[in-house]
Amino acid sequence: MKNFLLGIVACTLLLGSCKKDSGSTKSNPKGLSDNSFKIIKPDGSEQTVTISNVSMVTNNEFSYIARFSVGAASTYDRVAVGFSSMPADGEYPVMQPPNGHTSELPAGKAQQNTTFDGVNYFTTTASSGVVTISTVNGKKKVTFENLELSKIGTVVAGGTDLPVGSKITGVIVQP
Repeated sequence: MKNFLLGIVACTLLLGSCKKDSGSTKSNPKGLSDNSFKIIKPDGSEQTVTISNVSMVTNNEFSYIARFSVGAASTYDRVAVGFSSMPADGEYPVMQPPNGHTSELPAGKAQQNTTFDGVNYFTTTASSGVVTISTVNGKKKVTFENLELSKIGTVVAGGTDLPVGSKITGVIVQP
């Protein structure tokens, strides 16, 4: 009986030490809290932005849409990270599907698309970037670091282009 009880105590201690992140920001990229991101420009300067609203698209794809507002042409500003189906926890290499539709992504891949001050950007397939999905306190957490931003075009006239070579790092938490 004594060995049985010791076994239960040992298992309890072992399982307790394997708990997932408690929700603290210690696992976030340096300097970022949940639901924020930063633009890193080629000259080393950074602009941190707080996300005001997170929603999810779940028809024919699975995307996290994080909205924010910067600059004069910010009507459509958002960061979108998408998958062809609901992602499990893990790392997903970033790519741009040939037709641009998230629903056409191969399994195990992610797409990143950002509209910043009215200008639309995506991370190319040639990028070595990854998106990490984890579950914290029962909510999905999307983390990405140093994803290159390639300009697609202008969504709203009047915005300012980011310098070529700019990158995005961020944390989006499911509402």
